[in-house]
Amino acid sequence: MVETGTLKRRTSSKRGFLDIVACILEVVRSGKASKTHIVYTSNLNFVVIKRYLPLLLQKGFLRVEADNSFHITEKGLTYLQRYRELLSLFGGEGGKDNLSKNNFEKCFRTNSNNIRQRK
Repeated sequence: MVETGTLKRRTSSKRGFLDIVACILEVVRSGKASKTHIVYTSNLNFVVIKRYLPLLLQKGFLRVEADNSFHITEKGLTYLQRYRELLSLFGGEGGKDNLSKNNFEKCFRTNSNNIRQRK
């Protein structure tokens, strides 16, 4: 941990809650997605996904269809847009201060690669 005044900031490369939510939503945004597809594409495990999916469904960021595939809602798209806007505020800093942006971009790269492999 790094102390900045009274604010403690984690310096590890682990993704935070908001990063994981954004990553899951980005995976689902690319088209209908099964739970397995979300796990592999977002580079998360089933234990983590089982905690996040019910919350995202309950809050209205995702919806589930009869075939058990997940789809992003308008609220989910709004979250992604605002998340990107916040990341852009930190765009020029780089380094450890840019962990969230790096993690989100990692999710994009992973997502793009997995989508290309599926086609």
